[in-house]
Amino acid sequence: MEEKIKKQFLGHLVYQIGMMRRCFYRCVESSFHFQNKNEVDEDLMVAFLTHIKALHKFFIKRGSNKDEAYVSDYIDNWKIENSEMDKWYRQINSYFSHLDYERVTGKRGYELYQIGNFYTYFRELIIEFIDKLPENFIIKELSELSEQLKREIGNK
Repeated sequence: MEEKIKKQFLGHLVYQIGMMRRCFYRCVESSFHFQNKNEVDEDLMVAFLTHIKALHKFFIKRGSNKDEAYVSDYIDNWKIENSEMDKWYRQINSYFSHLDYERVTGKRGYELYQIGNFYTYFRELIIEFIDKLPENFIIKELSELSEQLKREIGNK
């Protein structure tokens, strides 16, 4: 893909990340309305997981579709191995795409989604990506996003 298009795409990536963050914080906020503080509004959780799934595909799951963007389009030798996130990706994919009996038989081992862990994991990946991104791809929105994410974890 040509550099101009790859650079334009980064604005869409910033949007995707922003929506993931917004959904995460709304999920956390919604948990205060339930007696069991581990519960969240399911509609918000589905929205959050939709963005997690897209980001997982960008950062971790490599594909051969030339029309889809992958982190390796920007950073050579980017390799993330995370079997735990791969397991979650499969569960999220099944949850969204399949009405299967494994939801109740336990074969797949459905577990409660760990949205806090997902958010923390992807926040770190996003910071790493921006830090390693070649200078010619740095756009204002990515710089601002990096600063926001680093402030969240206390790294300035």
